[in-house]
Amino acid sequence: MRALLVVDDDEDLRDLVTLVLDLSGRYESVAVGTVEEAIVELSSVRFDGVLLDLSLHDGSANTVLEQLTSRLGGTAVILFTAAIDIDPTLESSVAGVIRKPFDPLTLADQIDALLTDQPVAERSPG
Repeated sequence: MRALLVVDDDEDLRDLVTLVLDLSGRYESVAVGTVEEAIVELSSVRFDGVLLDLSLHDGSANTVLEQLTSRLGGTAVILFTAAIDIDPTLESSVAGVIRKPFDPLTLADQIDALLTDQPVAERSPG
């Protein structure tokens, strides 16, 4: 089972995403709503991927990626956004983009496709 961190400031959307991923049986997901909460989680758990909202209340995706990069240790980042235009430099620095609105029935498959070449993480003890 892969570990995925969901970072989105929309609580209802976070709940839906984690439910869909957990029910898929392929992911154990942890959901947070801020960059600060993401940093805390990344400090204690190794994730296979981070599903990152492009527009968070406490930082832009560029800022978030800069803050998280040192803590990711090669973890794949997938942008999760309704934005039509994404900075090409930003897009080239992530594993991929999943557009909102998304199809809950295919979300786990989309993430699988983007994480195909990524190793499965091991949870740290504690």
